[in-house]
Amino acid sequence: MEAQDVIVIGGGWSGLVTCKHMLEANFSVVLLEKRDGIGGIWRYSDDTKVITAMKNTVTTSSSTYTEISDFPMPKEYGAFPHHANVKKYLESFCDKFDLWPHIKNNTEVNKVTKENDQWIVTTASGEIYTSKYLCICTGTHQVPNDEMIETVFAPFKGVVKHSISYKRPEAEHMRKNILIYGGGETASDLATELSYVGNKVYCSIPHGQWFQRKKGTDGEAFDHYSSRLRVWCTPPDLGCPTIVKMLTYYYGFQQHGIEEWRSPAPYYGQFFNKSPAILDRVNEGFVTPLPDIKNVNANTIEFVNGKVVELDYVILSTGYHPVFDFLPQEYAHKPQERLKLIFDPNDTTLAFLGLVRPTVTSIPFMTELQVRCAVSVFTGKAKTPSKEEVKAIIAADNAYLDKRFEKTSRSIRGLVDPMWYIETVSKFGNFYPNYWKLFFENPYFWWLCITAPGHASMFLVHDKKHRTYVKQLYKSMIARFPLKRFFFDTLGLWGFFRISDTVMRWYRKLRS
Repeated sequence: MEAQDVIVIGGGWSGLVTCKHMLEANFSVVLLEKRDGIGGIWRYSDDTKVITAMKNTVTTSSSTYTEISDFPMPKEYGAFPHHANVKKYLESFCDKFDLWPHIKNNTEVNKVTKENDQWIVTTASGEIYTSKYLCICTGTHQVPNDEMIETVFAPFKGVVKHSISYKRPEAEHMRKNILIYGGGETASDLATELSYVGNKVYCSIPHGQWFQRKKGTDGEAFDHYSSRLRVWCTPPDLGCPTIVKMLTYYYGFQQHGIEEWRSPAPYYGQFFNKSPAILDRVNEGFVTPLPDIKNVNANTIEFVNGKVVELDYVILSTGYHPVFDFLPQEYAHKPQERLKLIFDPNDTTLAFLGLVRPTVTSIPFMTELQVRCAVSVFTGKAKTPSKEEVKAIIAADNAYLDKRFEKTSRSIRGLVDPMWYIETVSKFGNFYPNYWKLFFENPYFWWLCITAPGHASMFLVHDKKHRTYVKQLYKSMIARFPLKRFFFDTLGLWGFFRISDTVMRWYRKLRS
């Protein structure tokens, strides 16, 4: 039996960041990973039984939103790194912060119990570990959500598979009529790749979808839209009607203009699909957009718009169920039942990290925020609320999220508006940046902080040890798109948008 302060289950991005931060808080840590190496989904495997990125996967969120706060990605990886480079980056991260001695690969957890304020973790090989704190970092990709194979698609006589089985185009896809069912980024990547080898490729998005372009016309990532100045001037939860009109003018409604994929959700009221390459294939005629399914027959499928297509092959990109079957039943709460979507509502020594899905930015960005919050709670920096306070906080957060996402599918569990989540979690964890203090300390540094893109290092701005690094980082970010910075920030266009939005909302209210 091995005793530690913290046990981390899962050796992907979330688990490694958790391990690093817990060690910096002077906890003893062991990380248990069931595979033969670290990296999680970024550790590619040809084995279709192992859930990993696809052969050609690159990140859909830029390196700005994904890189760890004090460990920048190498510039040669580009703004949207390939999965092989992400794996190298995570291995370099382990080198830099000496995480290897704390990692135990080929160690699958099959049982967790709690006795006398100690977590007891038993592995498949019979090893036992104990700790005061337990962090679950097993990721959102656990068990494929493939129930539709036996229900909706049961009458279909062709091939029906879940996207877990897909790694790259194969002979079985050649010259076939293929339907991709789903509106996420995996679905978009599948449709894009298969449109080069299939006969006809269709993509059905059941609830409609907002898209987010990766880069502007100057070739730079749209990172600057997440600056604190922009968020203050155009709060996403107010809808940003002026920005929506601008985006619609340039790209069409919901940044694609495809009627079959129109969503009832407002701007920022739904997950953004950040794999827009499919839109080019639609415009070129190689992918046919379709709405939801109405009827499934032996060889054909009818859609709600009346279109009927003949198909050979269906791939379901319907996501995964996070499964924690090693935990006792009393800890099997849904994400919305947890405190700040992190802590077990009855036991704050148990934290689920890396399981939120932001509408934009990235899961790694949200993960580091969650880990910092867990450290604050574990070390006592953040006040642990009473049971009554926990219920009230969870109820208030759920009321907000239910209102924000009332017009979209809630199939993405733990979906959050990242701008709201950043603020509420960092304030709960007592590490939200004090921008007024920064302004009076150093106005120039304050300006860099509020005009730089959203980045995990925003939580290091009060740390004297990291201030020089953060200042150089933000200056380099601004240097990448000086014209945009001048136009959107220095000229105060975001402020103009705020005034314009207020007038538009007032006018609509008056007319109604």
